[in-house]
Amino acid sequence: MDEKTQIQALDRTQPILPLRAGTPKRMTATYKRNGTVALMAALAVHTGMITATPVKANNATTFLTFLKKLDRTFRNNHLHIITDNLAVHKSRR
Repeated sequence: MDEKTQIQALDRTQPILPLRAGTPKRMTATYKRNGTVALMAALAVHTGMITATPVKANNATTFLTFLKKLDRTFRNNHLHIITDNLAVHKSRR
């Protein structure tokens, strides 16, 4: 499992322009910023299944919530979780 932080949440300011025969779709280069979001994700190596959750803040509470989600998702399996040494992975909770 791992986290990807500081993902920009962007929206296009204009709709995608319609296709015409022989012309690829066109999009404007302008966008609206909606802040950032983090993504917590885990990969089940034996099935290739990815479990992911977007979170507003990457802290010990959201990490523990994600671990509980993994426990519910893989209820009857043994989990082997590999993390880096990020401070939120070392919470005493």
